[in-house]
Amino acid sequence: QAAFSRSPEGEKVEQYWLDQYKDPAPLLDLPVDRPRPAVKEFNGATYRKTIGAEAYTRFKKVGASQKCTLFATLLAGFQILLGRLSGQDDIVIGVPTAGQSLLDDATLVGHCVNFIPFRGRLKSDLKAAEFLAQMKSTVLAGYEHQNYTYGRLVRKLAFQRDPSRLPLTEIQFNLE
Repeated sequence: QAAFSRSPEGEKVEQYWLDQYKDPAPLLDLPVDRPRPAVKEFNGATYRKTIGAEAYTRFKKVGASQKCTLFATLLAGFQILLGRLSGQDDIVIGVPTAGQSLLDDATLVGHCVNFIPFRGRLKSDLKAAEFLAQMKSTVLAGYEHQNYTYGRLVRKLAFQRDPSRLPLTEIQFNLE
């Protein structure tokens, strides 16, 4: 991984991510039921939801009509939901990926999860189908450039840190 990051291809991947966040994304401000602590606590929760067969079929059809995967379709829908809840039009969601798949060494043992920070920009005049097409491109490009760690990106961007929040993205999305 260190050799890759110093290679011309590694430099291109790094530049891709730096370009994605050259204009900083605002931190997500969802409505809360109590004040945010001054220093981030690591209490968290996972919310799992199973969708019914009818809804699943409709989501697949909507995505297929735009030549999108179910993942990209649901991610776009989740970003639209977060945009409506927060009133924000620039949403970053972290998606966990398996880092082992990037390595040629089949004997690797370890927990190699990386997060891809997918950014969606919800312009007010953008139709849902247009946003879905935008997210399709974002997802494809993100996976194409996934050989760059979230931690390295955060260090390179050198955001001013807020001790009550994680940098760049606090929301994660995963299909099981």
